[in-house]
Formats: sequence, C-alpha cells, structure tokens
Amino acid sequence: LVGICVADLVYYAVTVVVLLVVLRRFVGEVGARATLMSALKALVATLVVIGLLWLALPLLPHWSGPLGGLAMVALYGGVGLAVILALYKLLRVQEIDLLFGTVKRLFKRV
Repeated sequence: LVGICVADLVYYAVTVVVLLVVLRRFVGEVGARATLMSALKALVATLVVIGLLWLALPLLPHWSGPLGGLAMVALYGGVGLAVILALYKLLRVQEIDLLFGTVKRLFKRV
C-alpha cells in the first residue's frame, strides 16, 4: 500500500509541474505561487500518510484470498483517504474546501 502512495505522489507532482508550464505558456500568469503552496501542503500530507501506513502496516490484520485482499484495500484505503482529507483540511489546502462544498451541495439535493 505504501507503493501506491509514493507512485501517486510522483505522478501528481510531475503532472502539476507539466500542467503549470503548459498553462503559463498559453494563458500567462496563473497564480503559480498559490498552486505551489497547495502542492507543498499536499506533499506534506502525503508524506505523513505514507509514514503512518509504513508504521501501521505490520500491526494491521492481513486477510488472504482475493476477497481478503479486496477488503484490505477498501478498509485501509478508506482510512488513508479519511486521514489525508483531514490533513488537507488541517493544512488549509484551498481545493479541499471546493471538494467539501461540492459534496455538501450534492447531499442537499438528495
């Protein structure tokens, strides 16, 4: 599971840099400083989750078989997602407020 976090970290970091370069080339100034700060906060949160998973993995139950593996991914992935969302909120990553606002509006419709 730690490998997934590291792979996501590298993928999204490279993607942000490439997209900022392309966007700046075609649009001009796009608030790169604010975007970089959000990316750095996301990096910190990701590293914290990687560290927590690395420490917790030996303590967590391991289930065998395909259903056990699926259950582990669902459970541990869900917990990891909850932790990283909480860290984003704690670090005041602006994009997370957009996400939470959108989810709140969707649930108000239901």
